Amino acid sequence: MTPAILAGQKVHLIVADLPYGVQHKGQISSLLAQALPGWQEVLRPGGAMALAWESTRLDRREIMEIFNDNSNLQVLNHHPYDALQHPVDRVIKKRDAVVARLP
Repeated sequence: MTPAILAGQKVHLIVADLPYGVQHKGQISSLLAQALPGWQEVLRPGGAMALAWESTRLDRREIMEIFNDNSNLQVLNHHPYDALQHPVDRVIKKRDAVVARLP
């Protein structure tokens, strides 16, 4: 279901930073699985999505599985897209980003 705020419009790009401080990876996995179909619906063909997340509990492979199971978005998993993981601070030890596009 397309959100009413977009009134049927499609976007070229969606960028989001998934919630931090989630204690159980099931919570963030569930949130992403529920959100992906709606986000995909508002993307134009050829559009892209970039998501960042704290990857200590949920790694890139798991994020890619969630994308594969819940959308038709193609995760770009080659250089430089597969080399975006980085430390942030003493609390967020690993942060990663994924870029995916709608064919």
